[in-house]
Amino acid sequence: MELHFVRPDLLNTVFRDEHGRPRYRTETNGTAFGFSERTTTISRIVGGDPSLYPDTERVTADDKSDTDIFINGLEEQPVSQIVWRRVAQSIFKYDGKEVKVKDLFQSQTGVKAKKHTFTASNGQMYTWVATAHPCWLEKGPSGTTPPVKIVEGKGRSHGIRPGKEAHYPWLKVSEECLPILDEILMTFVWAERRRAEDYNDEY
Repeated sequence: MELHFVRPDLLNTVFRDEHGRPRYRTETNGTAFGFSERTTTISRIVGGDPSLYPDTERVTADDKSDTDIFINGLEEQPVSQIVWRRVAQSIFKYDGKEVKVKDLFQSQTGVKAKKHTFTASNGQMYTWVATAHPCWLEKGPSGTTPPVKIVEGKGRSHGIRPGKEAHYPWLKVSEECLPILDEILMTFVWAERRRAEDYNDEY
């Protein structure tokens, strides 16, 4: 499965699959330069007729309209929230719980990468790896060998090189991740936002 950002702001975008069907939305209140806390709500988009998004179609980078979500009667179901705080620990809200970042992630800073390990609801451990490139997810705790990459982050293309189409970043998600996709997207949004801040990497 692929999940494409169709807007340049990770915290306010729609994620569409490879056929253009909307799957998730992130929506954040407040402004990036404010001093008060901000909350990002992550919603799963469900319903509608799958035939409206043929397998032969491909998502486009400039597909910023939400018109199809409303016209096709799709429903947005909030699944989690991230409360961003400048001084105190940020908080995840999901499954009726409120969990601080330090209680969800075990983070390590290495020479070439930062790694954030968490335990999902299926009891498995996973590790987001943050470098100068978009995050990717490995199965198991940090240091597992050989590393098994199950979510791969793809960077933005401006379409300058011949034969290269313009597109925003996107995720290539393995099938085994689909049962916990809500958790994976929630943790990705946090890890990727922090990575982008560390590397001054704007979409």
